[in-house]
Amino acid sequence: MNFLKLKTSVTEIQSLTNNTIASALRSVLNDVKNDEVFRQSFLHNSSLSKAKFLRELKARIGSNVPAKFFRDPECYPLVREIRFLVEGVKYSCDEVSIRYASIIQQVKDSSLGTTAELSNKNRKLYTCVMKTGHSKIIWFLSEFGEKPHYFYLSDEELVKQCGEFSSFTELKNKGKGDLHLHIKGRRLEQQVVCAHPKYLTHVYVGINNKSYRSLGELTVGNMCEFNNEYYKFESNYRIKREGSDKNMESDFLFYDSLNQPVYLEIVQNTESNRGSRREKYAARHQGKLKALQRHDIEPVCVTIDSYSDHGSFDFVKLAHEVKIRLAERGVLLKEVPAKKVLSMQNSEYARFLIESDMNV
Repeated sequence: MNFLKLKTSVTEIQSLTNNTIASALRSVLNDVKNDEVFRQSFLHNSSLSKAKFLRELKARIGSNVPAKFFRDPECYPLVREIRFLVEGVKYSCDEVSIRYASIIQQVKDSSLGTTAELSNKNRKLYTCVMKTGHSKIIWFLSEFGEKPHYFYLSDEELVKQCGEFSSFTELKNKGKGDLHLHIKGRRLEQQVVCAHPKYLTHVYVGINNKSYRSLGELTVGNMCEFNNEYYKFESNYRIKREGSDKNMESDFLFYDSLNQPVYLEIVQNTESNRGSRREKYAARHQGKLKALQRHDIEPVCVTIDSYSDHGSFDFVKLAHEVKIRLAERGVLLKEVPAKKVLSMQNSEYARFLIESDMNV
């Protein structure tokens, strides 16, 4: 019985589309803007109530929506606007730092370490902060509290926070809280690379300035962009990683002729005898596949090491292999473009980054 319930839940989640959820979010946003009673109903202790918000969406969509889904670039700005309207957030970090300088300094001067301690031991100051409607920004500016609240930070501040990491992979796996998800939700990857050129060593910038982590991803992405294919890059499986509250992601998502999802994974050599780093990679990859299989998901996996030979990469051969493998699953891509298209990188953008790197 539990297994059947699990399968139904996964099927429900997969049936949701960005458009469905975005449409529901726009409907909620419209009501929040025009109905004061409705807007106030979402408040809990001066913050947006996650439980009430999710219940309202479920009532409009007909099924549960995983909270992490709201970090999708199509949904993220809608969720953020709803949150700000409900909570009365009006000012940026810079404005808050000026308007509430005295309060921020008092919080900094307190010998307490958490908002709970402040609430219990200095209720007057805690209440004063909460009444501003900008408590999350004040906690951040005061370097106070348990974790950063990235929803409330400016794009510039988010990008700045990425500086202590050297790649998007490191940011994702070792970053503060869910900073990586907010960067993706606001589509700030390019700004991150511009501000921190060290990320360039792990990024390939292809057609339409799309950024990829390997030549394999670049090949598939360029082919899809050039042919105007309908696809999604780094699509969320909405299945938790083992031992983590973060969801697994696919490299690419396509839809077959029946509009069923077909996931594509571009993977490195998964043999366990290729060194300790590859052993860990192989173990993670196999663990991911087993987790997906438990949810009846079988991604198309294409290993790219065989297309690389002493520094050269066979873009065309890989593209044909991907096309054939997807066709076996009912995804019919257009013709494979020439090598110069598949290998195309934005040289002007890359030159700018290199010059920036030289000036660091």
